[in-house]
Amino acid sequence: EFLRPVSFYFFANRVWYLGVGSNKMKIGIILNPYGEVSPGGLARTILEWSRGMLQIDQENQYIVFLKSSPKILPDLPGNNWRMEVLGSGIFWLNRLRGASLADVYIFQTPVLPLFFKPKKSVIIAQDFPYLYPRVRRPGIRARLRNLIVYFYHAFSLKKADAVIAVSDSTKDDLIKNFKVPENKITVIHMGFKKICDTPEVLVALPSNFFLFTGVVKERKNVLNIAKAFGKFKKGDTNGYKLVLAGKTEGEYFMAVKKYLEEKNLSKEVIFLGFLNDGQLAHVYKRATALLFPSLVESFGFPVLEAMDCGIPVITSNIFGPKELGGDAAILVDPYNVDEMARAIQKLAADPALRDDLIKKGFLRAKKFDWKDTAQKTLKLIYSL
Repeated sequence: EFLRPVSFYFFANRVWYLGVGSNKMKIGIILNPYGEVSPGGLARTILEWSRGMLQIDQENQYIVFLKSSPKILPDLPGNNWRMEVLGSGIFWLNRLRGASLADVYIFQTPVLPLFFKPKKSVIIAQDFPYLYPRVRRPGIRARLRNLIVYFYHAFSLKKADAVIAVSDSTKDDLIKNFKVPENKITVIHMGFKKICDTPEVLVALPSNFFLFTGVVKERKNVLNIAKAFGKFKKGDTNGYKLVLAGKTEGEYFMAVKKYLEEKNLSKEVIFLGFLNDGQLAHVYKRATALLFPSLVESFGFPVLEAMDCGIPVITSNIFGPKELGGDAAILVDPYNVDEMARAIQKLAADPALRDDLIKKGFLRAKKFDWKDTAQKTLKLIYSL
């Protein structure tokens, strides 16, 4: 707190934390994105992964590299880390050349500097939605952008010393689409934040509702969720609503709203917008079930968050959600609206099924922990 009024541009844009002793290794963490007003899944992943590393490792030194000066300092444990601000711009990562040198750098997206070769580098790979035609945006500009991103990712993945895949499906993508050698890839499942341990913040909610949480965009499959819920509503006698918690903006969101208006479903669907953890805790605990049938998803934090909060889950039978759900969730074809509608109806009508999935979900969620993720990451780093 006492540093907040002080400019972060002292010492050539570097902020140093005291208390870092002489340790075995210097590990650089590229903490980007960080400081978003409404952080999405990627920002949350990056921060929690970094916290996990610092919770279990008090021996090594850590340098946390940020793109720009933060309004709020990263909430990271321990005193064996310091922070350096590299500065913004297209080629901001190349400023690592003039920053403090680390023995190993962890890049939390498949983007390495073009003009700086780290001593050792580890890439954390999640998903590549632009590779899948059904969620790609049309148009020449979008295609050109996707092509540039693909080649940059391919360059970075080839240049890295090791690649972490957050799921088996991500590993398959890396091998199939980027020709990354299998022996270069380590699958390390992520942990998740126990949202429902957070003190609740009141949110106005209907009595009975199904929940979706996440950004309203193509790969989250929100339009098909709305269509499936509309089919379910035709036989609903309990006044169920569909509640969507997450950022709402852009063309896709407008397409979803237009569909709801055309089908006279606008009053049956509630958009809550972005929620903080306390609000999410309140909503999770009161939902009948989570609907999360993503089209492309490397992992799927809401699946584990919902299970840990004690509600059943309907999710995709493909990609990361399938791996997370296992037999503790109802797995559906995310492209099959009728199948999704039947799953919603089944959960609404069968309390015994809900109870069974809740019990299995609690046990399933216990298998995913950030400390375990960090330990496996540290083991990989030592192997380099």
